Amino acid sequence: MKIRNGFVSNSSSSSFVLVGVKLSDITEKQRQLLEDNNFDELDDDENPEAIGVQLGYASDYETEEISFSDLNHARDNIKKLLNDVDVKVFFGERYG
Repeated sequence: MKIRNGFVSNSSSSSFVLVGVKLSDITEKQRQLLEDNNFDELDDDENPEAIGVQLGYASDYETEEISFSDLNHARDNIKKLLNDVDVKVFFGERYG
């Protein structure tokens, strides 16, 4: 059996990993604080879903490494600004 490491993708898509918070779970003031500190928005066209630190991005059969230290560091940076928020890992595929 073959096992593929990394994200599976076709030529018109890209995969991503973002450590962040759902926009529906934070206030507008908290969102502005993250934007002011150059955090990345995860959006579907013009409809943002989450904001945080994009750690991975791969397309066309590329692979990228992300360590648990990277994940924890991103989480800690968000919690430092927003205190008690539910930080999550978002991953998936974007087309276009």
